[in-house]
Order: sequence, then C-alpha cells, then structure tokens
Amino acid sequence: MRSDNVKVSALEGGKGVTDSTLTNSFRIDKKQNSRFMTEGKKGSALALILCKHFIEFCNGTISISGNKGKGCLVMSRILVQESSCP
Repeated sequence: MRSDNVKVSALEGGKGVTDSTLTNSFRIDKKQNSRFMTEGKKGSALALILCKHFIEFCNGTISISGNKGKGCLVMSRILVQESSCP
C-alpha cells in the first residue's frame, strides 16, 4: 500500500492571535474573538473546527501558531493512504 504526507500551510500576516485565541481556536464551547472575522462579522469558527475534525478523522494533524500583531500560521498534515479517508 502506498502512502504520502500532504502538508498544507497558510500564513496570515495581519493582526495575529492572542494566547487565548490559540488556546480556544478549535473549541466550539468558547466564544471566538470576532476581531479576526472579515468586515466585523461575528463568527463561531465552525469552519476551522470542522476542518480539524475532518483532518483528525483522516489521521492528520492541524495546528495554529502566531503572535499578537505579527500574524499567524495554520499548518495541517494528512497521511494519505488508499483507505485513510472515506
């Protein structure tokens, strides 16, 4: 069986993230900081949470790192095998 790692990274050079945002970024039970949403719209970060669940379902990982005022980096990795994802 053949397998490969697929890595995807996204670098955002804007306002960055606080430690609190990093800690709670994948939690639906915690209020997300809406200042990171476009045009002041409030959000729940549901898309990010769904991405995390899908990636983990496929035996992958996702992480966010960054500093306030210096942007952030979202990195994900999936080990792609013939039967790793539905």
